[in-house]
Amino acid sequence: MKGKSLFGRKCNAKKEQEAKEGLDPVRVKAVIGYTVASLNADPVTVKTSLSAMLAREVAPTQSQEPLEMEHLP
Repeated sequence: MKGKSLFGRKCNAKKEQEAKEGLDPVRVKAVIGYTVASLNADPVTVKTSLSAMLAREVAPTQSQEPLEMEHLP
């Protein structure tokens, strides 16, 4: 997921840069839907958090294991 964005759109703050490649929209929608349903979270908050993590390229903490792509539907 390094070097990618959530939806593949151009950043408003960095209009001179090319848009990063977006993640698979089906998987993104599934992850957001699951998170919203299981945590009763606001979808906009979930999207914002995921986008921010991708932009900063946040590494998992010791308590988190990296997500393997084959575990996603």
